Amino acid sequence: MTAVPRPYEIDLRSKEELQVADPLSDEFENLWMTTAKRNTQIFQEIFKTVPSNNVRSWEAYKVHISTMECEVNH
Repeated sequence: MTAVPRPYEIDLRSKEELQVADPLSDEFENLWMTTAKRNTQIFQEIFKTVPSNNVRSWEAYKVHISTMECEVNH
């Protein structure tokens, strides 16, 4: 992207544009799912969310909370 006074030119033949050109394609679905998975992992790592698919038992919850407390104390 460029600053406001200059127009933004879109290259409709770029790799990135071609990936999202057809939202029903397998390539788009793969991009969508891998991006969502990566974003979810980053979010969970930063914010330690509960409930979470990673915390499915009281033991897992205790471990999850203990890692939060260690990070807060340091």
